[in-house]
Amino acid sequence: MSDPVHGQYCVLSMRVGITNYPVLCGTDTTYACNAEMIERTGPESGGARQWMRRIEEHVSTVSGLTKVSNDASLTFFYMLQTAIRRELQFFIQTFADHDGNSYSISGNALIASQNINGPASDFSSAQIEIRWDGTPTLAIIAPPPSGTESDVQEPLYIPVVDGEVSVQDNHLIGATILQVRRNGRSQVPTTGTPGNDEYKFDSVTGRVYTDATVPYVSGEQPIYVLYKI
Repeated sequence: MSDPVHGQYCVLSMRVGITNYPVLCGTDTTYACNAEMIERTGPESGGARQWMRRIEEHVSTVSGLTKVSNDASLTFFYMLQTAIRRELQFFIQTFADHDGNSYSISGNALIASQNINGPASDFSSAQIEIRWDGTPTLAIIAPPPSGTESDVQEPLYIPVVDGEVSVQDNHLIGATILQVRRNGRSQVPTTGTPGNDEYKFDSVTGRVYTDATVPYVSGEQPIYVLYKI
């Protein structure tokens, strides 16, 4: 199997007008998704802490050789302009493996840091880091074999209403629920009347019901719902 990290190429491009230009002459690039983790350890957690993901940040860097003039690629000095580095730009990061397959991540981002090294006896090299504005767009992913594919969506945090015993979101209509948490505690699905730490899901309306004897109260955390479509 080909190594998707050490593939044939990995390029960061920036869109100017309708044209996508490679950023520098890339020799190395990285992409990182870092999540803020919130502890949800409770009385039933046993001997290990439990966690849930919250806010994420997405960061990419590209390193490579640079020139003074722009041609088929954009130079370090073009990216250094105030009008470029202080405004959102549209970037595309492309990965490829040895089998000739490619995959791209794209979206708006800000240039977070830049540095250049220009020794007199060698080529000038530069590095640019971008921070994606929100979650970048992923290209369509081919499903895995044997019918194991699933299209898992970004989790929902649905605010509760004091005194109510259900929450609703149109994204859940026709969906499959993977996990529900109330105040950090995982709920168990049921097809009957929800009891303690149970929920019932109506996929026709996209509504999640909880224990009617324990309605929501003001100040309660939003209901966490992980689902797929």
